[in-house]
Amino acid sequence: MGGLIFIYNSKSAFFNKLNDFAHKALSPSTYACSLCMMTYGDFTVKSEWKSFLESLPMEKEFLYKDQLEALPLDLKDLSFPVILKKERKDLEILISAEELNEINNLQELITKLSDRLEIKQ
Repeated sequence: MGGLIFIYNSKSAFFNKLNDFAHKALSPSTYACSLCMMTYGDFTVKSEWKSFLESLPMEKEFLYKDQLEALPLDLKDLSFPVILKKERKDLEILISAEELNEINNLQELITKLSDRLEIKQ
C-alpha cells in the first residue's frame, strides 16, 4: 500500500524544537505547524494519534522541512506542514498545508486521512 510522509513546518535542530515547544505553549494561535499542534501534547505524541498511526498498514516517515534532501526537487517548494503519499518512487500530496490549517482537531485529521486512504474507521 505504499507509505506516508509527514513533513512538519519546523526545523530539526535542538534549539528550533525548544523554540517550537515554547511558542506552542505560550502562543498556540500563532504557531506555524498545525500538524504538530494537532498530533502532539505538551511533551509527546498524543496517544490517539499514535494508536491511529500504528493501525495503518503502511510505512510512515516523519520529517522536518529542513530534511528534504531525499525528496524530489520539485517538492522542495511545498507549503508546510504537508502529508504526502508515497507509491514506489512517486509522491503525491495527500493533505496539503492549506487543508491541514483548516482542520480544527485531531479527530478531523484522522477522519480526513482515513477518507483519503480509503480506510474504514
